[in-house]
Amino acid sequence: MAITLKRQLTDAEKQLILQQHGRVCFATGHAIPDGESIQFDHINAFSSGGLSELSNIAPMCETHNKEKGPLSLEDFRVKLRLREFFAKGDALTLNDLLEYLKERGEVDAFGANVVVHADDKKVTLESASGTLHSELYKCPTTGWQ
Repeated sequence: MAITLKRQLTDAEKQLILQQHGRVCFATGHAIPDGESIQFDHINAFSSGGLSELSNIAPMCETHNKEKGPLSLEDFRVKLRLREFFAKGDALTLNDLLEYLKERGEVDAFGANVVVHADDKKVTLESASGTLHSELYKCPTTGWQ
C-alpha cells in the first residue's frame, strides 16, 4: 500500500527515508556529511506529476537537489555525466566519449575486432572474445533478417 504524502514531509517520514537510504545523495551516491543539510527530493519530479509517496522520495544533498530542479532523476544523472565528460575539453571525439564510458563501467568494450561467420543461411557476428552479438537469418522470401 502506497503512503500518499502531502507536499512537506514530517520528521517521522524523513527518518523512514533516511533509514532506507542512509545519508547518501541519491543523485550521485556520495555521502552527505554530518552537519550538512539533507534535502528530500521527488525521484520523479512533483512538477511533472511525480507522486508524493515515500517510494518516490529520496535524500539528496542541497547542491544537487537545487540543481536538479524539475528534471527526472535519470535525466539529472545524464546531465551530470555530460558535464563531467565535456569538462575534459572542447575538441572531444566519439572515441573520447567511448573511453569515458568504459572508464565509468557503462560500456564493457569498444573498438574490438569482430569475427563474421557466414554461410548461405546464417550470419553470426561475435567479438574476438567469443561473445555473440547478433545473428542474421536468410528468409527465402524477404532476404536477410
